[in-house]
Amino acid sequence: VVVLGAAGQTGTIITRALLSTSDPQFVSRLIFAEYRMASHSPQDVHIAVRSVSKPIVKEFERKGVTIRTIDIEKATAVEIAETFKGIDVVISCLATFPFMNQKVVIDACKIAGVKRFLPSEWATAAKEGSLIIKDQVRHNTRLSAKKFH
Repeated sequence: VVVLGAAGQTGTIITRALLSTSDPQFVSRLIFAEYRMASHSPQDVHIAVRSVSKPIVKEFERKGVTIRTIDIEKATAVEIAETFKGIDVVISCLATFPFMNQKVVIDACKIAGVKRFLPSEWATAAKEGSLIIKDQVRHNTRLSAKKFH
């Protein structure tokens, strides 16, 4: 599992949840039913961040998390795919502007052979239409994700 944007608010919460469970099947149940890991450890959790300088990144590293650095806003799908090599699941916690680049992340997942991609759909509850840009990006992301396999 790799968490994109793990140094942000939502990414930190998700990464901590992945690390805090003693249930060896937590990750597989959290993400999808048909995939079963024999067990999971901090070494199974990877994070992809722009910079390793934030204290939360250092905290995760001390806990055994593998740190991968990539700037989603500047990288190509091929460069991002290198970051995803050997990864089965990508959880996107990208903020507003990187969120708009999720199409390139989906393309990278396809190139790298990622089995599951969870797009950044984390937001304040709001009626459709009130967050116009998020609605447009969500629509485009869903179209790309439907072509995932």
